[in-house]
Amino acid sequence: YPRRVRGIDVDRNDPRTWIESKWRTTGIYKEGLIGGSSLWSQTLFQNRQNPNLHKAFSAVFGREDLLVNHDRYGFFRPTKNVKLPDGTTESFPERKTKKNLHLDMNPWGFVEGRSLVETNSILNSLRYKSSSDWIIENNQPGIADPKFFQLNVQAALNLADNKEEDGGFQLVPGFHQNLAQWAHSRPHLRKRFGTESTFIMLPDTDPIHKQAVRITARAGSLICWDQRTAHGSAPNNSDRPRYAQFFKMFPATIGEDRAKARSSALEKKLEENDFKNKLTPLGSKLFGLSPYSS
Repeated sequence: YPRRVRGIDVDRNDPRTWIESKWRTTGIYKEGLIGGSSLWSQTLFQNRQNPNLHKAFSAVFGREDLLVNHDRYGFFRPTKNVKLPDGTTESFPERKTKKNLHLDMNPWGFVEGRSLVETNSILNSLRYKSSSDWIIENNQPGIADPKFFQLNVQAALNLADNKEEDGGFQLVPGFHQNLAQWAHSRPHLRKRFGTESTFIMLPDTDPIHKQAVRITARAGSLICWDQRTAHGSAPNNSDRPRYAQFFKMFPATIGEDRAKARSSALEKKLEENDFKNKLTPLGSKLFGLSPYSS
């Protein structure tokens, strides 16, 4: 478990210290996200250069020249019969996360035909001086036009066994194939979110929730899905944590100015976290610091 998050002391061996007054400062805690923006640490960097992770994404994309994104953790605190240091147990129902489905993209901007020029303008303007730039990068789904369509894939790496009762990942199978129909039939949501917001929380009353499927997996398992798919999580109802790291990879064919700004920002992050000398040849390519051979 994490010991420190953004300078907040948390005793990993004492769940009694994982209280709301501390936890709400760690990120989007009601959805179980650690980090309000991208996180940087040696463990995160090590996972981001994992060759098995690269192999999985390469199989999906049919190519090896990929860049890895820089996102954050998901951590769901245990809530039921939680073992304490003195051997007793206690339940913490107030720590349950919100059951949700969401999209890390704007479906209306996508299906209504945002142009290649507009999308490239957003991405090529990124200079990675702000933490929000990494999230903007994560939440761009590409172009709906078949002539320019490029697959965008998200993933969650389970860092602990995740059973049904532990809470965690769920999605709506096949949602990406019906995204346009779903978006066009919900003008009230388009009015609420507009066409620019890139985090869309589906209302609890949306009937699509009935089609969500909970996906369990062992530690070390990678769950991948099309970014156009509604996904989210169910709350934890057990004495175990749900612990995951989120990923996205994409082809290394990005604009030259953006590539330079991105690699320069990553160089600084690697130095700040004393990881530069631990970077592997593959990691250097995945981080955009050295080119893939032609």
